[in-house]
Amino acid sequence: MGQIDFRTLAVLFCLMSVMAGLQKIGIFRWIAQMLLGRVKSGGVSY
Repeated sequence: MGQIDFRTLAVLFCLMSVMAGLQKIGIFRWIAQMLLGRVKSGGVSY
């Protein structure tokens, strides 16, 4: 039990929960569509 870092486990759990929530509301699909829209239209500028 002394080798388990519970703080790291808690942070990872929170991160996974946030990612699952963002995925559920469709934010990743929206970001992908925005990026693909820019690539298709040639709107990428550096």
